[in-house]
Amino acid sequence: MRILGAIGEQDGSVPMAELVDRLDLAKSTVYKHLITLEEHGLVVNHETGYRLGLRCLELGGGARQYDGVFDVAKPELDKLAEETGELANLMFEEQGKGVYVYTARGDQAINFDSRLGRRVSFGAMTNCSPITALQWYSPSRPWSDSGYIREPYR
Repeated sequence: MRILGAIGEQDGSVPMAELVDRLDLAKSTVYKHLITLEEHGLVVNHETGYRLGLRCLELGGGARQYDGVFDVAKPELDKLAEETGELANLMFEEQGKGVYVYTARGDQAINFDSRLGRRVSFGAMTNCSPITALQWYSPSRPWSDSGYIREPYR
């Protein structure tokens, strides 16, 4: 998992030597793990190093179907972003962190790092607005006709 995390933190490919240095593991250990990860489609070996394989995307796509919330929230977030021109995110709490699972960007949206799967501390979320209410949707809290939650999630 540390190898996947190290590769996922980078844009593009990561050379094996860099993984060895960053993870402080033996070259043979990193190589054996990379071979196994590659066999399962979790990493791909390119000329310049390793990158995450599309199997990770497949697994992540399944993970975001969390309690059916994604299917309900996605069209509402798209509509909200289009109507307001702003950024609208869907986030789930997992292990005390917020995890971005969907982002809809309007034409006036700020440039904000809410990439799929990014984990953030809730204390770090200082730029939240009323749109954030959509991030805290709970299946027990029905949507109003306007697309907003009738009561704040507590």
